[in-house]
Amino acid sequence: MPRGSRLIHTKLNSPDPSLMKRMLVRLHRQGHDIVIFRVLLAVAVCAITWLALTPKPSADLSLGWDKANHLVAFFVLAFLSEYSFQPVTLQRKIVIGLSLASYGLTIELFQSQTQARFFEVADLLADLIGVFAYMIVAEPIKKYTLLRAVSGLDDTVGRFND
Repeated sequence: MPRGSRLIHTKLNSPDPSLMKRMLVRLHRQGHDIVIFRVLLAVAVCAITWLALTPKPSADLSLGWDKANHLVAFFVLAFLSEYSFQPVTLQRKIVIGLSLASYGLTIELFQSQTQARFFEVADLLADLIGVFAYMIVAEPIKKYTLLRAVSGLDDTVGRFND
């Protein structure tokens, strides 16, 4: 194993949780975390669009209940959107929420044009509930996880304590 990859392997398998936090903080300061979240967001949008427009997606990719699929998909999209467009302000949260609602409506409109799918208001409602569910739990997620350093919460707390 080359020296560099051995070092990375050792770092990733290290039991030290502060090492992971230091790596996240370093990525955040260099601006790379936003790029990673944006790539993940693009992949998620492509995957969700494909699943939504596929006539019969695999049952292995389902949670067993269509509304749960919508809720979880839009929860994940809200999470990735928030971390893709830092810093998060109230205006940005509103734009993210409206953008995801528009995306959900667009998917439903496209589904109404296919043979195998149809427009469902309940699906759109599940999309919105997923977005709002994320916004409700977003602050506790930031406060009590490794994402605290990436979210800028540590910087805000530091400014108030100075």
